Amino acid sequence: LSNSVELTSVNGDIQSQTLSGHVKLKTVNGKITDQGASGRLNVESVNGKLRLNSQPQDLMLTVVNGEVSLALDGTQQIEISTVNGNVELELKNQSAPRIKGSSVSGKFELKFPTALDAKVSLKTTAGGGIKNSLTADQPSRAKYGPASNLQFSSGQGTGNIEINTVSGRLEISKD
Repeated sequence: LSNSVELTSVNGDIQSQTLSGHVKLKTVNGKITDQGASGRLNVESVNGKLRLNSQPQDLMLTVVNGEVSLALDGTQQIEISTVNGNVELELKNQSAPRIKGSSVSGKFELKFPTALDAKVSLKTTAGGGIKNSLTADQPSRAKYGPASNLQFSSGQGTGNIEINTVSGRLEISKD
């Protein structure tokens, strides 16, 4: 299927393959599995697991409570919002992505190509932690309170990666 595709479920799973164009996958309580979507991909879930192995140009993902596993190829722009869910993101064939992520208490685990070319900003506000295995840069803690942040530039800083969490854990590493 191509052009504009929308699949919605209230209490059930969604499985899709090789959809293209503007694709929207939405469930209230169920698992979403996508293989090979391309174009603009919008995924929403209230409570369920999300597993995407896709090549979208743009990805917008919103999750309230659920595990998210993303294996993306060449994706240029990514926006992820989660309340209480863990996000694993592995990005291939894109050295200068534009990524914006937010979480209340979930964990973000990000894996990038060795030749990352982006400005990186990771922040926690009420605890949580930051682990950087991509570069030698280390997070700094606020003088007062439990906040911490990590900012650095890799390569020429063409892309932009900005992830914020209230009390979750943020990890960034090489693929």
